[in-house]
Amino acid sequence: MDGLTLALSLLTSCYLNINTLEAQTHQIVCIMMLALPGSTQVRAAALAAVLAILAEVQPSLEGLQLGWPGPLELGAWLAALPRLREASFEAPEVQLTPSLAAAPVLTTLQFSVRRLVFTPNAGQEAAAAQVGADAPDDVPQQLQLLCLPRALVALDLLGAQLRQLPAQQLSQLPSLRSLDISCNPRLSLHELAALSTVTGLQELALSMAELPQLPPHLSLLSDIRVLYLHSVLAEDADRDVQSLERQFQAMLSPMQRLAILSVSGNRLQELPTAVAGLPNLRALYLEGNRLRLPPCCTCLSGLEELSLDWGTLLSSHAQLATSGSRLSRLYLSGSHSLGRQGIACPPLEVARSLAACPRLDHLVDVLPEGSVPGLDIEVARLMYALPTACPRLHISATESEGYGYGLESMPPSWRG
Repeated sequence: MDGLTLALSLLTSCYLNINTLEAQTHQIVCIMMLALPGSTQVRAAALAAVLAILAEVQPSLEGLQLGWPGPLELGAWLAALPRLREASFEAPEVQLTPSLAAAPVLTTLQFSVRRLVFTPNAGQEAAAAQVGADAPDDVPQQLQLLCLPRALVALDLLGAQLRQLPAQQLSQLPSLRSLDISCNPRLSLHELAALSTVTGLQELALSMAELPQLPPHLSLLSDIRVLYLHSVLAEDADRDVQSLERQFQAMLSPMQRLAILSVSGNRLQELPTAVAGLPNLRALYLEGNRLRLPPCCTCLSGLEELSLDWGTLLSSHAQLATSGSRLSRLYLSGSHSLGRQGIACPPLEVARSLAACPRLDHLVDVLPEGSVPGLDIEVARLMYALPTACPRLHISATESEGYGYGLESMPPSWRG
């Protein structure tokens, strides 16, 4: 079977599956992951077949996931899907064109790409040439037309290898509420300053950014509700306690509506005092730091969900007993490294501290992915004591670190 026949046979199978779905429901989700030979002819034929499939289900299609083996251009064909609300694309390169802005109800876009290109139209290219630009990527911001759906609410650019933040694009999206630009370590503090123009953001993920310091311009996002800064600091970032305290104070103080905050994985030595000034904070993720909670830990009083390292729990369990009045779920990580830390604590004391949290009913041991089953001796002793000291507590373990809430999934009572 040659490459062209193989490509078309794959698409025919997908077509039959979509027809089956269409007969059952009006909420069609099309999923196509294609691994085609490198021939341009094969890819062109395959793309034509994909567009034919989408034309058939166009009136009903609400979700689309498409994996493509080569460059993929998104424009008029995507905007022509009248009910499409969510779309996800995986490709080496995705080119976005101005015609995509007309997509009527496309509110959620996700990209898994090595290169994302905002392609100007012919008029913009001519203007760029007049000002001496070398490539479409260098078109001045004032010449860029919107190349994203104007109705966009959530944009996921995780790991998109961004060198520049598409700030001019983002500033033209009046309904944008959620932005994930995690795992884009090439974005500098200077580039991230442009986030201050996207003032309607309510959710921002900036994890694994490898920055030399916290981004000061995030303080202008006063309406933010969800902020993920997991491992936001680079390995060689200055972690001077006083300097970080000033940075956190400047960044967090204006965020009075913040409900969910992650500063995990940053090797912090002290909990920023600015956290105590967030009246609506309900979930706080602190694992992967070197923390010992302060004696008077008022920032815990409003929390319903908390993640810590086992070492922090064993050394600071009394603070939970006095401040964890609303805490219902506790995630604990790092049991495999307790032995190296030399931390020991009477297990019954820790168990009693947890029992003193009146609403605590879930404790989850977060294991490293692929780890060999087993418990550190201190953790094992605590687990043995817990059923007697706190019989209401449901204890479980997971290898996943994908816990936590987003803007759409968080409880309504946290929205403030």
